[in-house]
Amino acid sequence: MGSRLLLAGNMLALLATIAAFLQQLSWPNAGLLIITILTATILLHTNSKKVEARIPPALRAMTPPMLRSRERQVSTAQTQAPHLAPLSTPSVPRAAALSQSAPAPVTPKPATPPVQVEPRENLGELPTLIEKGDYLSIDVGLDAGKELVGEVSADGLVNVYVLTEENLTSIDAGEEFWSETCEEGVEESTVHFTAPGSGTWFLVVENADVKDVSASVKVRVNRVAKNAESDSLVSSFESLKIDSPR
Repeated sequence: MGSRLLLAGNMLALLATIAAFLQQLSWPNAGLLIITILTATILLHTNSKKVEARIPPALRAMTPPMLRSRERQVSTAQTQAPHLAPLSTPSVPRAAALSQSAPAPVTPKPATPPVQVEPRENLGELPTLIEKGDYLSIDVGLDAGKELVGEVSADGLVNVYVLTEENLTSIDAGEEFWSETCEEGVEESTVHFTAPGSGTWFLVVENADVKDVSASVKVRVNRVAKNAESDSLVSSFESLKIDSPR
């Protein structure tokens, strides 16, 4: 396209020169016309080169039919779904597969006999302080015919009871209650109670003094037979403090 513009500009300039020689145009007008034609030709030629430089070489080389065929190919490739090749799983050698599937032999450990732990019926000694108006309770599980022996030693007046759970709830609520055995207003006392059946009873030491009382309590469970050896059950309570009266 650039060469055609140059050729056309040169032809127009040549025609203007011939017209001036034939006196069809005055030389000043012919000169202006020639300069205008050449200037326009040069500018158009330069712009056409810039436009061609911006067009990619691949598009310049393609003819319109080629472009249309290329567009068809692109549209066909976009409409077709991508084909996913199945993932290939690595083959495992037969020997390795057998070694993985076969479980390793387990050597059984020698069975250890269970450790027999004898139940403790006895309570250990615990330091305790009974405050004014408060009480201390110790729950003791007894089988039928076993005897509960409670030894209490205090530095003030106390009441000693053996109660069931229901009567313990009553004494806690300040209501009337029944005691299996009791000692009231004593500093030292030993109470005995034989269980008529299996169950749980409570040895209660209540502060009956007007001050805080420090008490020591020992609980022992004897068998039914007289003079039989007793289970070692000892519970000692020292330094018990009570603030408010009941």
